[in-house]
Amino acid sequence: MSKKKLDKKSTPEHVTKNPEPIVKQAVEQVVEQVVQDVFEKKLIEIQEIYSFSGPIPSPDLMKEYHKIDKSFPNRIMTMAENASNHRQAVQHRELDQGKEIIDLKRNEQKTESRNSWLGIISAFIICIMFTLLTYVLISNNHPIIGSIFGIGTLTALVGTFIHGTKIKKGETNIEIPEDAE
Repeated sequence: MSKKKLDKKSTPEHVTKNPEPIVKQAVEQVVEQVVQDVFEKKLIEIQEIYSFSGPIPSPDLMKEYHKIDKSFPNRIMTMAENASNHRQAVQHRELDQGKEIIDLKRNEQKTESRNSWLGIISAFIICIMFTLLTYVLISNNHPIIGSIFGIGTLTALVGTFIHGTKIKKGETNIEIPEDAE
């Protein structure tokens, strides 16, 4: 096709001065034609989407279920009540288990604390007894045996103290394996 060159002589004067009314009129005609085509051809589609959260549908939807089968609303409500009861029972069991774990840990801490105190008291009593035995041996003219007994007792106590300190440090320092990262 050949293109015509527009010049001022071939273009009407009212178009060159103000083209907006012509464009506006053309757009309105196109819109009217599209609307008319849509209504004539029934191209309009109406879609309803229902959504609800929770186990119980909306009242309108319950009416629709009732139209299908009269027992559906009661069955839906029973199902919702059963689900709610089950969920609450599970939550109560989880809470009870959590409380039991906390109680076990508290009892374990109490037992460890009690055992620790019993160990300290027992060690003190044994230390006093061996110190008295060392004193009795030395005062009854057995200085060599008393000294050996006293040094042995002191060595055992220091060794036990050092060993217990190493164990406690090992319990507080948790080592993470290299492949765990």
